[in-house]
Amino acid sequence: MIRKPLKSITWKRPPNPNSLREKHRLTEEEEAGVRRALGALRIRLGNWRNVAKALKTDRTTITRVVCIRKRASAGFAVRVARLLGIPVADVLTGSFPKPKQCPFCGSHVPGAPQDVWDNRIMRAAEADFARVSR
Repeated sequence: MIRKPLKSITWKRPPNPNSLREKHRLTEEEEAGVRRALGALRIRLGNWRNVAKALKTDRTTITRVVCIRKRASAGFAVRVARLLGIPVADVLTGSFPKPKQCPFCGSHVPGAPQDVWDNRIMRAAEADFARVSR
């Protein structure tokens, strides 16, 4: 009789809020700002593959950050800001791109609701993630 090995149980300790890793994590609002800036980069560069090449990272990393499956780091936010040529504070606060502003050229787009633009970014990221994960 062949016995199957038992599954090992690992206990995960909750993160220490005083550790350096937890102190340097971005808040939910800051991560949302990074996702908005990534969406603007996607529009400027054409697709997620070009964004990944420009940021010197893998395409799955980009799509996981946009789809909220992975946390964005502060270093990642700095790289996004450098590539866009804007201050890091604008990326973290979510003030880029401004509401009703074209993320490609910066011109004012009258009558364009911001929620529609954000939903398009999320749908494009979800579709790209579905293609990559197959």
